[in-house]
Amino acid sequence: MFERYTEKARRVIFFARYEASQSASPAIEPDHLLLGITRENADLLVKLTQVSDSAKVLRKLVERRVDPAKVISTSVEIPLSMETKAVLTRAHEESEALGHKHIGPEHLLLGLIGEQGSRAAEALQEIGITAERIRNLSPERVSSQFGSILVQQLTKSLFACLEETFEEVHGLYLDKGTSLFETLAGVSAAEASRPIADNCATLAAQVEHVRFYLDVLCDVIRNREVVKIDWKEIWQTVRQVTPEEWEGEKLRLRETYDRTLTTLKNIKRWDGEYEIGGALSILAHTAYHLGGIRQALGAIRSLKNNVE
Repeated sequence: MFERYTEKARRVIFFARYEASQSASPAIEPDHLLLGITRENADLLVKLTQVSDSAKVLRKLVERRVDPAKVISTSVEIPLSMETKAVLTRAHEESEALGHKHIGPEHLLLGLIGEQGSRAAEALQEIGITAERIRNLSPERVSSQFGSILVQQLTKSLFACLEETFEEVHGLYLDKGTSLFETLAGVSAAEASRPIADNCATLAAQVEHVRFYLDVLCDVIRNREVVKIDWKEIWQTVRQVTPEEWEGEKLRLRETYDRTLTTLKNIKRWDGEYEIGGALSILAHTAYHLGGIRQALGAIRSLKNNVE
């Protein structure tokens, strides 16, 4: 449960459990979390309020003193209350919303502020600690916002290049009318079946290879298990195609491309292990084969014109 918690946040939980035992509470309440923060993170509180000795003031506002005879032994397990569980859930959500990979005392404070009606939330409000101040305090927020802008710029450029490579040229790097689907639209089954040399693949084989590569990379991006792949099979088996087979192959390529776009557009944060690399690989690999297809097509049509 506490894997993402920083050492300071873990110590807050430890002291919250201690505070619960000292107040003879049957459960660890939000107030105890706040007391844990006052013990471990007084420096954080100083940055969030102009009230002097804020940790001491908060402790006076929420601390419950009991007869020493009623204090629970620290060896007795004390569970989290439902309210405290809700606080920890909100802390996790705040961390996610801020783009942080950790949960620290600042996120716990945000979780406490959200526990409306609790003495902890009221105490924080009384000394002027607000959610906005906490969120603006973290330098990672600025980093996260900057990172979000970079991701937006990256994905905008990525999808523009993919559209140019597959669908329609906008002048990014290709000449007008030379995208993959625009190129294939004018290729006949006879041209797709004719290699420019005995040791060269046909255009049909190149198109089927591009389609297969898209499927494999989509699985990689989605972290699906990829079984052992025989990359040579297509080159060895796909040669000549009938007009019906050629139209079907182009249609399957279009369907696979559409699925690929859906996969990429559903990525929210682009921080997965293979997301950016996979998308760039799809772009570069397709552009590479587009060049090969257009070069081979030019040679095939040149030979045909010479024969005629």
